Amino acid sequence: MTTLLRGALLSPHFTVDEALKSTPNLSGIPANVRPAVQLAAQRMEELRALLGRKPVNPTSWYRDFENNQRVGGKADSSHLSGYALDFTVKGMRPREIMHMIAANVTTLGVDQAIEYGGHVHISFDPRRRGQLLLATGGGTFVPWKPTEAIQPMSKEPGSPEPGSSAWWLALAAAIVTAILTFLTKQS
Repeated sequence: MTTLLRGALLSPHFTVDEALKSTPNLSGIPANVRPAVQLAAQRMEELRALLGRKPVNPTSWYRDFENNQRVGGKADSSHLSGYALDFTVKGMRPREIMHMIAANVTTLGVDQAIEYGGHVHISFDPRRRGQLLLATGGGTFVPWKPTEAIQPMSKEPGSPEPGSSAWWLALAAAIVTAILTFLTKQS
């Protein structure tokens, strides 16, 4: 099996360059970890579909030993084998992503998923332990527990509920105001 070089696709929406973000010194994915990285890419395609096909941004994926040490990764990290990645999803908070992972942990073949403050860590290691954890800081973790309801990503206090008629009216008023402001500046 050959090395997958930068610029190549791992799957329809994930690239070798994304898999090597945290290992900039490599020109490609080494042959010995290629199957694990490709499995992770395939499973991330499945998760991406479950998340409404929103853009997924891997922030850290395969790491060689040197780069794993540099970022403070654990000595037995699944990033070293290519099975694990950290990622964000445009327009979603880590808690929302974790809810979807929790509902599909077996289907996706998840070994471990961890909700961090700004991203999610997921591993598709063949152990498939189904661990769901919450990072509490200082390298400590507790079992992840779903909340009853997910709050909107950001809503101004006192603003109308998104999708309500009051919300649409406020949106229309904001658009009209923007157009009038633009037209006034043009004259």
